[in-house]
Amino acid sequence: MFNSMTERAFLSGILGAALLACTETNDPGPTQSGSGGATGGYQDNGAGGTGGATVSGGSGGVASTGGATTTGVGGTGGAAISGGSGGESATGGAAMIGVGGTIDDATGGASGSTGGAPGGPFSVLESPGCGQGPPDPNAIGDASDAYSVATFPPGEGEIERTYYVELPEDYDNNTPYQVVYTGRGCGGNDGRTGIWHYNDEAPIVQVYLEAEPGTNGNNCFDTGGNDSIEFDYFERVHEEVRQSLCIDEHRVFASGSSSGSWLSNSLACRYAGDIIRGTATHTGGLPGGDCNGKPFAGLWLHDIDDPSNNYSGTVNAIERAIEVNGCNTTFDAERDPYVVEGATGNQTDSCEMFRGCPEEYPIVLCTLNGTEHGDTQSALMRPAFFQLLGGL
Repeated sequence: MFNSMTERAFLSGILGAALLACTETNDPGPTQSGSGGATGGYQDNGAGGTGGATVSGGSGGVASTGGATTTGVGGTGGAAISGGSGGESATGGAAMIGVGGTIDDATGGASGSTGGAPGGPFSVLESPGCGQGPPDPNAIGDASDAYSVATFPPGEGEIERTYYVELPEDYDNNTPYQVVYTGRGCGGNDGRTGIWHYNDEAPIVQVYLEAEPGTNGNNCFDTGGNDSIEFDYFERVHEEVRQSLCIDEHRVFASGSSSGSWLSNSLACRYAGDIIRGTATHTGGLPGGDCNGKPFAGLWLHDIDDPSNNYSGTVNAIERAIEVNGCNTTFDAERDPYVVEGATGNQTDSCEMFRGCPEEYPIVLCTLNGTEHGDTQSALMRPAFFQLLGGL
């Protein structure tokens, strides 16, 4: 199943197809053709066209179909202005991005809902890897095999990078799983160590990212801003994963500790709403560089007296999340206690949820005490991750 990974194919988006709306009445109203989806990459940003509207009587226009690639978003169903029946609900492209709405007879149809639109509930979006052959058996319940990908970061030549994949014990190639990309702290040369194993808590596809040793002297992720080599690396790994495994592309998360936390904050900053649905980090900060300004869910753990990564780094990351999520609050405003069911240890009462945030984009902060920097708090992070992000 990982044959496509080694081919290093990097797909580009194609134009979404558009259907013309039409009516069949004795006195037809004007109709408007739907426009096709914009050309998109793998980042899920093509938009489907809009179905035609019937002014009086007749039937609403047929909604245009989203692009054939995973980048097309389903169009909006046609609406009847007076009498007649509403247009057909929108459907997504071949990768099922769009989700149709409901139809109301006689009074005009309701428009079809758009799958994956920021600000609303997220439908399940199956990746192209769903329905493919059996996976690498060494990835089932383990991550014993390393997979390589050629990256081409700005200003660099080709760099061969490594990552690992761990699948649930009962992995089913027809079930779209949530996927989490994880990054460990500096100092190690194996992305599978020093980080939480989320499959120990619940079934999920976990992809262990690995820092490039040549980037710096201590095997840290490159979080230097817009020219970070990690962006090209992440994009190419994600493309291989989505082509080869059955994942839910509307539930892709980033998680990390220390250097991996900086990486996760950086990925959320750059890919929120396009690839990343949410992030869960421990003791990091917010790197410099451009952010896309789109909302995301977030869970942050940080010791208030961390001697290595100052607590203010998480404050900065959360303040930015408050802004892009449209939360009606501030960092210092009163918060609600957030009880993590099943958590163990002496930090279980450390979490709080920010008030005034959209339900789809919650923000939770666990302010730790006495754990310093090295303790990854797996007994708290794993259940908190699935409780906050797993149900989105």
